Amino acid sequence: MDRQHPRQPLFLVGNSMGAMAAMHLAWEREDVAGLILQAPMVDLETAVLAYQHSYASGWMRLLPRGELKRGIAAALERVNLDEKQLDLRELLSHSPLPTLVLASDSDPFSPYERLRTLQGDRVQVANLGGQGHMQMWTMDPGKHRIVSEWMRRQLPKFMPPQLQVETDRATP
Repeated sequence: MDRQHPRQPLFLVGNSMGAMAAMHLAWEREDVAGLILQAPMVDLETAVLAYQHSYASGWMRLLPRGELKRGIAAALERVNLDEKQLDLRELLSHSPLPTLVLASDSDPFSPYERLRTLQGDRVQVANLGGQGHMQMWTMDPGKHRIVSEWMRRQLPKFMPPQLQVETDRATP
């Protein structure tokens, strides 16, 4: 339970690599009631390759895929991590927590096609079609509806806050 609100269930929200941190934090705590993972990193290799393709500049774009994979393996070995410790699919397969995964068919970091197979009794995977990785962390009416409905299933008395949309300040 949350120390400031001890009678309220604790739900963790993680975005991108922060989704992995939320998963690991949930393993460390006994008071977590559920997870909401926005654009979660599927695994480290997928994230590094997506970064190279989407955002890297200069020399990193020229590195061959094999070199990047060797670098990933070396980095994991250096910090004594097994790649399964950074594999969302592996972690969720062992998690008893109800989890909402927000993915997108347009997000190479969190591709819906790779995450939809996680859908099951404990895990709901929603496709926020057309949204790129950087758009996934913002709350829009569609995401608000998905999160609110999921939260109501977890906590029937949950009353979601109203989403305030300021279209005059929105940017294209």
